[in-house]
Amino acid sequence: MIYLDEFVKTQIVEKYISKNTRANYRGDFKLFLNYLMKQVIKATIDELNKHLLRQFFQYLKFEKGYATATMRRKIHFLSSFCKFLYFTILLLNLHSLQPNYTQHLSLFKL
Repeated sequence: MIYLDEFVKTQIVEKYISKNTRANYRGDFKLFLNYLMKQVIKATIDELNKHLLRQFFQYLKFEKGYATATMRRKIHFLSSFCKFLYFTILLLNLHSLQPNYTQHLSLFKL
């Protein structure tokens, strides 16, 4: 969960997030990983796409019954986290000049 920890640190510095928000982020991330495991999806960062995220949000809405406000918060978290991952990996690629680095980076190792 090293990338999640780095993401949370970034959010603390940039947005002054509260302890409750940090806990929510961790819970949202665990819920997403549990969904992936339940669906037997072993996703890499490269495979995080709109289709996969839409399936997850349908699961939250129809199977979990989350309210609209809760859904928005979870969408915002995953969107921000995915952007953070993208730019982190991009910078790693530029720094190390390893063009296929993301192929080997599994979400389950985050």
